[in-house]
Amino acid sequence: DLLLAMRRKSDVLTTLFFFVIVVSLFPLGIGPEMGTLRKIAPGVLWVAALLATMLSLNRLFAADHADGTLEQMALSAVPLGVLVTGKIAAHWLLSGLPLALLAPVLGLQFDLPAGALAVMVVALLIGTPVLSLIGATPLVAQDKPGEGQPQPMLPQCQVDCPPPAADIIVLAHTFAS
Repeated sequence: DLLLAMRRKSDVLTTLFFFVIVVSLFPLGIGPEMGTLRKIAPGVLWVAALLATMLSLNRLFAADHADGTLEQMALSAVPLGVLVTGKIAAHWLLSGLPLALLAPVLGLQFDLPAGALAVMVVALLIGTPVLSLIGATPLVAQDKPGEGQPQPMLPQCQVDCPPPAADIIVLAHTFAS
C-alpha cells in the first residue's frame, strides 16, 4: 500500500491540501479576533483532520475489493487481522501522520501557544489512528450467487465508547483557552 501510494502521490497530497485549505479558511472567515481564534482552533483542526481522513477512507479497501485482492487476503494463510492491521497502519502513515505533523504550523494561524500546539500534536497522533480504524469498520459486501443480498466478508468492528482521544481533545481545548 505504501508503494502504491508513492506511485500515486496525488491521492496523498489531495488529503493534505484539503486539510490546509479547510483550516486556513476559518481564520479568514472568522476575522482577526485572536481570543475567538484560540477558542475554536482545537475544534477546527480536529474537524478538518476528520474530513481530510474521510476523504481518503474510500481508498482503504476499494481497490482491493474491485480487483479481488480482498478475497485472496481473506483466504490466505496469514490471519486477516494482521493484513487489515497492516492496511490500517499504511493508511495512517499516509494520511494521519502527515496531518498531525502539519497541525502545529496551521495552529500558528490561530495564535495557539507552544504548549497548546504540543498537546494538539499529541492528541492528533493518538486520535488519527482511531480515524483510520473507523474507516476499516464498514462491512465489505459480496453478493452471493443467485441472491441479491450482500453478505459480510469482514467482521464489523463495534465501537461502544468514544475514542480515547476525546478526552485529549477536551484537554487541548481547555489548555488553549
